[in-house]
Amino acid sequence: MNRLLERTLAATRDLRDRALQFEASTSASLKRSNHGSTRARATCLHYLSVRQQDIRPLQRDLHSLGLSSLGCSSRTCSPA
Repeated sequence: MNRLLERTLAATRDLRDRALQFEASTSASLKRSNHGSTRARATCLHYLSVRQQDIRPLQRDLHSLGLSSLGCSSRTCSPA
């Protein structure tokens, strides 16, 4: 179980880091735009970053731990 937790934490951190890097590399060109708030643009960029990656192994690990598998991050979800 420790290895699963460590692997899942590392994969989650990597996913976050990639999203932040994508935001940093893209946001300079978007700052010239007056459309939407800064936070909304950042959220959109994070979403696009995640969608560019294969997160199925992370989803399986999260599911094994009884945690959200990020399924709602890849499609429109309605509250339960």
